[in-house]
Amino acid sequence: MDTKTLIELIENLVDPEKSGKVAETAREMLHNAELPLVDKAIIDAYLLQHDGELQDAIEKWQAVATIAEGSNNELAAHAWLSVGCLLSEDDKGCDFVEKTYSAYDKAIELKPDYADAYYNRGNLKRVLEQRRSEYSNSSKAVQLEAALADYDEAIRLKPDNALFYNDRGATKFLQEEYKSAISDYDEAIRLDPKNVDAYSNRGLAWSELHQYELAIADYDELIGIEPEDVLVYALRGRAKVSLGQYEDAISDFDEAIRLKPESPEIYCARGFSKRCLGWYDDAVADFEKTISLNPHSAEAYFNRGCVEIEKEQFQDANGTFIQAIRRNRNFAPAYFWRGYAQIKLRRTEAAIDDFDKAIELKPDYMHPYFMRGNTRSELKEYNAAIEDYDKGLRLNSDDAESYFNRGFAKYKIGQYDEAITDYDQALQRNPNNAETYFNRGKAKSKQGNYEGGVADFNECLQRDPYNTEAYSNRGYAKSKLQRYEDAIADYDKVIDREPQDVETYFSRGEAKTKLELYDAAISDYNEIIRIRPAYYRAYKNKGEARVGLGCNQEAAVNFKKALALVDLALANFALKDLEFVSEIRDHDRSPKSKKHENFLHDKDKLLHDMKKKYYEPELATVKTEIEQLLHELENTE
Repeated sequence: MDTKTLIELIENLVDPEKSGKVAETAREMLHNAELPLVDKAIIDAYLLQHDGELQDAIEKWQAVATIAEGSNNELAAHAWLSVGCLLSEDDKGCDFVEKTYSAYDKAIELKPDYADAYYNRGNLKRVLEQRRSEYSNSSKAVQLEAALADYDEAIRLKPDNALFYNDRGATKFLQEEYKSAISDYDEAIRLDPKNVDAYSNRGLAWSELHQYELAIADYDELIGIEPEDVLVYALRGRAKVSLGQYEDAISDFDEAIRLKPESPEIYCARGFSKRCLGWYDDAVADFEKTISLNPHSAEAYFNRGCVEIEKEQFQDANGTFIQAIRRNRNFAPAYFWRGYAQIKLRRTEAAIDDFDKAIELKPDYMHPYFMRGNTRSELKEYNAAIEDYDKGLRLNSDDAESYFNRGFAKYKIGQYDEAITDYDQALQRNPNNAETYFNRGKAKSKQGNYEGGVADFNECLQRDPYNTEAYSNRGYAKSKLQRYEDAIADYDKVIDREPQDVETYFSRGEAKTKLELYDAAISDYNEIIRIRPAYYRAYKNKGEARVGLGCNQEAAVNFKKALALVDLALANFALKDLEFVSEIRDHDRSPKSKKHENFLHDKDKLLHDMKKKYYEPELATVKTEIEQLLHELENTE
């Protein structure tokens, strides 16, 4: 039998549609006594291969290669290619890599224009690169570039083979060269319009480029070719999820579940879509089904925990995330969301520990830096919070909220210039955020830039007309600019909405005094006294207004009342500090408190000031108690 006929026989034997009939023919040929020894060996090898006897088939092909080499190199090359293919199928032990490479190398050496050998060697390199960890000790370092070189040569030798383009595209996909991969898939589809692998792979590449509509179009084509392919419905569903088309995605997942009702991953994906639609009970049912099919599914527990977060069931969520973490100790998002639940449960230290762990596992994960920064800011650890926002912004420099929160932390430590810069950045990314204008206005006012402050408060109020703090702060800035009438108009709006706001009455009273509207100012101070009778500043300012009216005797009464209230406040302050000192005495024989030390240092001045007060008789008892407790404290170790 000539070489060409043998090769056709070989190709027909490995063709699934023809192998059955060809195998019968081959078995009949073996009974031909005149069949040459090499031909018989070839048929034996393929029949062993056809019957799944791989090791015997490999040995037989090696024998064919040895016999044919030198006299029929084309046949020998085919034999070595078969050895390589069978070794790849057998895939036992690390040494199969060396043997498989050797087989393909020999095939190419014997037949340098052997496109299939280049293609198979390229496949081996690609597969091993995907499984690098399994063969990390192999002496053959597999590189995707080397695989591409083999695919290039195979395509040069046989440019009309769709399979070659598809697999070269798959290699480029692994290199994240998605556009170039798509070009190869395009060519594979042009050559073979029903190439399901090329459509599927191109859909995945479009998804990686966030071109989900194009991915869906490929999956549509694929479903037209393979209407019962579970994976395609699942992939199309996921692409629709990425577009926010959750109900359409659920329809795809429903169809996938109909075709494969015991697939936990598809139930989990459908549950996620339902969660996004707010169908929480149905979502949880899907996650529970996932867990029943696969009790080790960390993702199902994680998603159920996220539903509990959205339903504000923080204690339940905490327990569910613990289950997710038990199943996957390296699940960074589970630590992050457990940390979020811990914050809601007021377990601040535990929350920070979880954010730390999420960052340790995934240093490029922005959200834990952001939430840890927020937590530290709430603890008034502003410098530490700023460091976290810095790290988060290095990962995502377009996050407006991080700039806003970092600006707030800088404002709190008096870094007004830097805070304004951060608010500027936040507004570049979200120019309609009223709160950012408000905070920037406050920072500008702290710098004495009251005109800038007013401009920002204006912008804030255009977007949020009910922001009473913005009216109050704008009123203050206008007062500083001596625009007292405008300031009063702002204070009026605040008081209309918050009629118990003592500080705004006080500010409005001061503005009225500046305009010499003394009676109107006194009305504001009287309103303060009605709301807060012990507010000494109201009496003081009321006295100043009466001086403006020339009512000096009434003014003196107001000033005395103000001083009396200061006396009372001082006495209460003294008593409060003495209670503190007494507590130290009872619980700590060697107190280290700075407050205690300062109190002892200032005791003489405190007692001296109290002797001058108008109500010394009423404070005599307090003075005695102060002296007695201080004496006790001085004699206590």
